[in-house]
Amino acid sequence: MKLVRDLLLASLAFGFAAQTVAADDVLKFLDGDRDGTISAYEAMDQLLRLQKETGKKQLSIADFKKHLANLKADEEVELKEMMASLDANGNGKLTVKELKKAVGDLARGVDRNGDKTVSLQELQAFDLANAIVVSDSEIRDEVAYIMEALDENGNGALTKQEMPEAEIWDDLKDKDLNRDGSITRKELITAAKQDNKLAEFDVQGSTAVMTGTISASTPARVLELVIEHPEVTTILLGRVPGSVDDEANLRAASYVRQFGLNTKLASNSVVASGGTDFFLAGVERSVSPGAMAGVHSWGGPGYEGKDVPRDDEQHQPYLEYYREMGIPAKFYWFTLEAAPVEGVHWMTSAEFKKYKFATSQK
Repeated sequence: MKLVRDLLLASLAFGFAAQTVAADDVLKFLDGDRDGTISAYEAMDQLLRLQKETGKKQLSIADFKKHLANLKADEEVELKEMMASLDANGNGKLTVKELKKAVGDLARGVDRNGDKTVSLQELQAFDLANAIVVSDSEIRDEVAYIMEALDENGNGALTKQEMPEAEIWDDLKDKDLNRDGSITRKELITAAKQDNKLAEFDVQGSTAVMTGTISASTPARVLELVIEHPEVTTILLGRVPGSVDDEANLRAASYVRQFGLNTKLASNSVVASGGTDFFLAGVERSVSPGAMAGVHSWGGPGYEGKDVPRDDEQHQPYLEYYREMGIPAKFYWFTLEAAPVEGVHWMTSAEFKKYKFATSQK
């Protein structure tokens, strides 16, 4: 298989380059999800990423050094631009309050030394993927807050009729796990726990059931799945609420297509945002009645994707991905307009058909 051959070529290239490139730089590069450990598949993913970005099957030592330097420089520029856009007083540091504008409550985890400010170094060291995982007690507290605020009749269940605004029900209705029109406290907790983990695959014969949030570790998980379980032909997405790393998500999804896997949504499946994009990687894509697929705009500090001019380069990775998957560009522009960053639009059957979402529907 071509991709496996490329993996071997990448490993050879790395073997020569690593002899002369600073060890710390190499290790940081291979640790794609920044969790302090490096798996063989994580290294493969990073090397395949390097191959794609350079367009070379084998790399010279000079190529490898240059690429690492460029990655480091690009990351620093991006973080500095983010800091500049949020740093109201221009002192070169962000207060936790300022950072909240960009990452919400996750800002608490960025301030590693507890001085109520965030430096460039702290931003560089921040592990977003692990920061999204919260404790069971935090989940229970959040659910208690939601129920207290919205359960007007105190019966322990939420319905659309109780919502002060229709948008609130749209944001919550994917938690109606049994699709009976009401959301119980137990369903809220169950859904939150299912979402409160990084994406993983449970192999069941020729099907791998995918659940959890897509992160920087997902491309390596996909490579591990396809190489160690060649019997798998289909990925069934259960609850995949989104992604905390768009670049990694598109890379992981591209592996799905390269290995010729199919994707499927069952009647109780819920995908949104990056999870929806991941589903589109399937060579054959099936959607059962009742399945939910949500879309919304991406955004940055103080702006949304729909506000960015259509010829801006920020749109290109997404447009290129949809072209690769055979999805019309109009679907991408639709997602930007369908709902804001903090909201979600659940696609209708008519929209599934219009945008060639599935290759077959039951």
